[in-house]
Amino acid sequence: MQETFSPQAPAFLVRGTSEDRLNALLLTHLFQVSAVVLLSLGLISLWRWLFRTTMLQPIQALTDTTQAFAQGDRTARAPVMSTDEIGQLAQQFNHMADRLTASEQSLSGEVTRQAGQTREAQSLNSVVEKMRRTLDFDSITTTAVSEIQSMMQADRVLIYKFSDRSFKGIAVAESVVKPYPAALGVAIDDLLKLSEKTDAETQPFWCLNDIQDGVTSNRHRDHLAHYQVRANLVAPIRRDH
Repeated sequence: MQETFSPQAPAFLVRGTSEDRLNALLLTHLFQVSAVVLLSLGLISLWRWLFRTTMLQPIQALTDTTQAFAQGDRTARAPVMSTDEIGQLAQQFNHMADRLTASEQSLSGEVTRQAGQTREAQSLNSVVEKMRRTLDFDSITTTAVSEIQSMMQADRVLIYKFSDRSFKGIAVAESVVKPYPAALGVAIDDLLKLSEKTDAETQPFWCLNDIQDGVTSNRHRDHLAHYQVRANLVAPIRRDH
């Protein structure tokens, strides 16, 4: 059928979509737009979480660790959360912190060692100065054992005086802490068997770490055990003639 139009027509017939269907179409469109918005918001939230987890948190952790280390906490180390550039930076920081801590410990040990040497030198100078003020042998030996015992923090320091080349002698000076028994005036009879050694006059010292392992003579072991000695250091005092 062919449609015709006449200006004199008394009415128009308009055919379109019903109100219910139009409302349904609008509602569907609204749902679609809402879904797109919600999906976009979810993606944005997910991106923010990933960015915070992979970027901001490692950077903040590295910043906090750096501040703690700079303020003196030498145990502070950055957590390595990834293998990317930030993770590599954290590893490099930890490596640098380990090296710096080791260097500081080494330097501290050297300072402590030098301070100990300085104290020992000062103590030795004090001993020598006090010995210079005395004139007789008894005063010198008494001062020497007391000062050396204090300087070395030893339990006992004593001086034996040999009467002849047979290395028989007597303890002429002693400084000992309680409750160890005194050995002053005790006679010895070549406990080290120095008379049998060709290098007795040139050997700088004799060291004994434990009488249970290092003493070969039962007489020597019994002598040391009687005075509760477990280890000792013997150094000769030579006098030019």
